[in-house]
Amino acid sequence: MSSDDVPMPPANQKAIAPENMAPTHHMNTDSCVNKRTRPTSPTPNPSSRTETPNTQNQLSVANAQNTNATPNKRPNIERPNQPQATTNQWHFLQTSEAPSTQEVSINGVRTLDSGFKITATPAGGFPVPQLGQSTWHNVSQILKEKWPQKEGAKAWVRTYRAKHESNAQSTVAKLKDAITKIIGESDAEDLVVSTPTAAVELIERLPPPWHFLISGIPPEAIERLLRLQVCSSPEVSCFFVPFEQPLPTYAFTLENFSFPDSESTNKVIAEIVKDTIRSNPDVLHFIHKNIPSPDAEAALHTIESVRVTSLTLAHFKSVKETVWNIYFDSPPALTLK
Repeated sequence: MSSDDVPMPPANQKAIAPENMAPTHHMNTDSCVNKRTRPTSPTPNPSSRTETPNTQNQLSVANAQNTNATPNKRPNIERPNQPQATTNQWHFLQTSEAPSTQEVSINGVRTLDSGFKITATPAGGFPVPQLGQSTWHNVSQILKEKWPQKEGAKAWVRTYRAKHESNAQSTVAKLKDAITKIIGESDAEDLVVSTPTAAVELIERLPPPWHFLISGIPPEAIERLLRLQVCSSPEVSCFFVPFEQPLPTYAFTLENFSFPDSESTNKVIAEIVKDTIRSNPDVLHFIHKNIPSPDAEAALHTIESVRVTSLTLAHFKSVKETVWNIYFDSPPALTLK
């Protein structure tokens, strides 16, 4: 008779083993079917051991097993999971690894590597002004002949509200200091800021010439100044202008129109300008007279390229005015001199 044939007592009674049957050991399971005798383990339960494992022996065995392995390969020792190091997203602020195209500013102020603080470039960049007059305007004839012969890259610099000064030593010193802090002392070793002299004395509020000539620095430094465009600091505010000036596309500004400010209005005004120029023979004659080579289509092509944009001016907080700027996107090859 096997142990499987022993009837189970009711739930409230204890099972009584027959006198002629040796007691059996069963596994503690939910089912009483197919029970098997559990052999007694000759070794104690590892969970009851309290002694600390010999870590030094384990390392010795691991090192012995890796004797023939690559010398730089570490033993395969199980280590607890370490939390992932947090990436410092402001790392480029602490080193010089920041890309040159990225500008970091705080509250609209940009601090250069030299510690020089200037106004930060606004979103979309500074507006690029089109000069209404040549950078050579009212410059003496001697400098007109001498300055273009200077070797190396050159650029112009003009101060805010510029006007001709008979003694410009203070302005030159401020410009040289600002340029040095922008391009670095190594590139500014041979920096020269030349002062313009006037051809004639003009009685104006802001008389020309307005531009100083930058020379003696590497072409890369010139490019950096031109990319910066504007340097506005507590010491000096100035604008960097290319030595070779492109022909401006801006022509003039119209005002006193009773039109709403809209894109359709711009197109209407553009047609008015085109019709006015076509009906004025003096304008057509001026264009044909001042282009390098005769071209019957030059004036017509220029007229068709007329473009108009609106601009709102605030005279006071509550008084605003809309004006319309006129551009020729394909101007004739006129000279600025």
